[in-house]
Amino acid sequence: MKINVELLKRFKEGKCSAEEIIQLEQYFNRNDFSTLENTFQEDWNALEGKISREDSTVKGVIWNKIQQSIGQKNKVISLRQKIGRWGAIAATIALLIVGYKYLNTQQKNTQSIVEKINHQQIPMMVELMEGTKIWLKPKSRITYPSQFSNDKREVSLKGEAYFEVQSDKSWPFLVKSKNVITRVLGTTFNISAFPNRPAIEIALLEGSVAVDLDQDTAIQQIALLQPGESFTYQKNNGQYIKANFEDTLSYLWKDGIIYFERASIKKVVEILENWYSIKINLPTHELAEETLKHKVDTRKMDIDEVIAGINLVMKKYTYVKTGSNTYTVESKK
Repeated sequence: MKINVELLKRFKEGKCSAEEIIQLEQYFNRNDFSTLENTFQEDWNALEGKISREDSTVKGVIWNKIQQSIGQKNKVISLRQKIGRWGAIAATIALLIVGYKYLNTQQKNTQSIVEKINHQQIPMMVELMEGTKIWLKPKSRITYPSQFSNDKREVSLKGEAYFEVQSDKSWPFLVKSKNVITRVLGTTFNISAFPNRPAIEIALLEGSVAVDLDQDTAIQQIALLQPGESFTYQKNNGQYIKANFEDTLSYLWKDGIIYFERASIKKVVEILENWYSIKINLPTHELAEETLKHKVDTRKMDIDEVIAGINLVMKKYTYVKTGSNTYTVESKK
């Protein structure tokens, strides 16, 4: 049985139907390798670069396809004796490609999007299938495919998240937040990208990240961050700035700790509203420049306990409860 070369070409282009894939499997089972040398020479040359990463899921399925097509180990040995070293190599390349293409086709057909939303009032940890850990702040969400592609790991973020990315230089990790893309290889960083806030903020604690801007027609790298550097992008006008930071305490939120370090009243209100799903009304007149230095353990304290603690240390202003989930900032008498 001679395999149709045009069928092999269609297969390599990912255009084979399910029936044609069955024909290919039947061809491999017949042990006729006479057309493989020319057809798969280029694939042999490029094989290392295409499937060098150790991925138990992908390679496991590929290996199963090989076993299904050419049988168990003793049959592989007998085939090598029969057709020689090159024939065995060519057959293996062909079968790897069959398995690889078949797996990619199956993944595309069954691909789904996973969405994780933190409805709690404490951080929620999400661990991805490849080992990356993500801590979601309350009212934050992250979406990602059920199976990452072979060239990148891409997630989308709305809200704030702390990332510990599993390092893999050949498999970049991308975080999309509106039109800002944070691109990493393996690192620890924080992204704040709430839809209702005017800016997207990125802070790098370990490793290195590149910040790209998706401009519809092209993706442009606009910053490269080193540990201790932050990046702020203004959504309304597209302006951005890179700066140094020393305060790492503010990123303790992933452990449920809110640390206010000389935080303005407006900043305190913003954080508490988002974290506890409450509404805090500010007076119409200009607030005095009073700042707050305070630590809150959200794992042990409800919002009323948090407000009581803040009121103890505030000098000029107090938070008064006006409803089940509403408060008002008033001047102390």
